[in-house]
Amino acid sequence: MKKIGVVGNQDFCTGFRLAGVQNMFSARGEEDKKKMEDLHEESEFGIIITNGEQFQNLEEEKKKQLKTSVSPIFVVLSEEGVDETLRK
Repeated sequence: MKKIGVVGNQDFCTGFRLAGVQNMFSARGEEDKKKMEDLHEESEFGIIITNGEQFQNLEEEKKKQLKTSVSPIFVVLSEEGVDETLRK
C-alpha cells in the first residue's frame, strides 16, 4: 500500500498529523525543494501534499514535472483556494 506524505512548515504539518497522517517532512527553503524531489523519486509514496508557498518556490520546470506526475500525485493546497493549473 502506498503512503501519504506531507511537506511543509510545522504549522501546515500539524493538521495532517492530527488527522493521522504519519509521514511529515517539515523543512524550509532549499530543504523543501530537495525533499519534494526526493519524494518524487521514492516509490513508497502515492500522494504528496504540500502548501502553495513551498510549491511556488520551486523552479518552473520542476513545478511542471510535479504537476504532471502520476505516481506520486502532488496535491498543492493554498490559502487562496484558486489554482488555474488544475488537471482536467
